[in-house]
Amino acid sequence: MLKFLKRSSTLKPDALIVRLVCYSLFIFISLSSFTTSTLYAQVTVAGSTGADDNYTTLKLAFEAINSNTDQTGNDITISITANTYETASAELKQSTINSWNSLAIFPTAQNLKVEGNINAPLINLIGADNVTIDGRVNHIGVASLTLSNTNTAGQVIQFITDATSNTIR
Repeated sequence: MLKFLKRSSTLKPDALIVRLVCYSLFIFISLSSFTTSTLYAQVTVAGSTGADDNYTTLKLAFEAINSNTDQTGNDITISITANTYETASAELKQSTINSWNSLAIFPTAQNLKVEGNINAPLINLIGADNVTIDGRVNHIGVASLTLSNTNTAGQVIQFITDATSNTIR
């Protein structure tokens, strides 16, 4: 896209400066578009074995917890710190042995959303017990978290494979 200018007797110094400024501006805008597309962490996991970190989706946070099957006695918290858009089901699986004490999901700010357009459950609790999805900011006050699956063939939350003792608040 960049053209190198040939020295010409008809090109005035002012025109050369204008062209160089335009090219510099084009390069600056092109490079700055790369930096503004950075993904930020919208989900934070704490209290787990091997999965404590920041993630861009709930699905990635669940996958990290699922990959570390020994969560014995842990009280895991998953904080939603910004809106997330899920492109596939967030599936949380609990080991039948070495399982957590509790797992709580909650927002840290008002009016946050976990949403997607998935032909399946947005959140799928597969044998996951003692999970609390608390829509209140930091577990206090009124509900302020929206879970939404805009696909009419999909569900928002599914409990399967004997997922018990769970709370939606």
